Amino acid sequence: MSSEPPSYEPQHSPLEPGAGAEAAGARIGGFARLFNVFTSPGEVFADIARKPTWVWCLVLTTLLAVGAQLAAIPHVDMEATIRARMAERSTEISDEQMDTILQRADKFAYVGPIASVVIVPLAMVILAAIYLLGVKMSGSDTDFLHTFSATLHAYWPSGLVKGILAVVLMQRIGKVPVDELKELVKSNLGAFLSPDAPKWLGALASTVDIFNLWAIALLVIGLSVVGGIPRKRAGIVVGVIWVLWIAGKVGVAFIRH
Repeated sequence: MSSEPPSYEPQHSPLEPGAGAEAAGARIGGFARLFNVFTSPGEVFADIARKPTWVWCLVLTTLLAVGAQLAAIPHVDMEATIRARMAERSTEISDEQMDTILQRADKFAYVGPIASVVIVPLAMVILAAIYLLGVKMSGSDTDFLHTFSATLHAYWPSGLVKGILAVVLMQRIGKVPVDELKELVKSNLGAFLSPDAPKWLGALASTVDIFNLWAIALLVIGLSVVGGIPRKRAGIVVGVIWVLWIAGKVGVAFIRH
């Protein structure tokens, strides 16, 4: 059996974030890291340990989210979406009320994409802060910038692929309710549940997603390398945070429905 490490492992010892790591300098440019993380994530995260970068990844992640929302707007059947929401609440509305709601919806159709310019960076900052707290509790002495860079690059590949697939599939449909639009890319178990399934079950099943698993795998590698902690410990940190997120998502769905 070969003793060589897998291709996704760093080919050198990961450097601890800090003055020594920064002095070593980056070997991979910030833009090149966005491509290399698909094929050599270990090397990218080891390079982030030397010198973190975040601008390219954050800007393109934000633009991807905004672009996907803009592409989705022409395909949203707002009337069907509203009627479905009202049916869930056992509420009936008149045609006049529906016309008023649709007029308001048209006026605010682009609020979501505009808000994403702020929401996406803020969400990534919060996520990185949560993961930083986790690795700190595991004995790491890394800092926020290294964790932020690792988090961005861990989410980037799955986000890019899923976003492109969603936009491509949108071009093959007309107008559909928002819930159907969200499940165009059938990458999670929730997409295959019956519409009559309990909402909490749908929330749980939707987290079992191939793109989520991809992001989790990269997070474990990234936090282990930039945090200077064992892979198993990084896995526990990521696993606990994801379990808490799933529990919260399922709990909210159960309470609402």
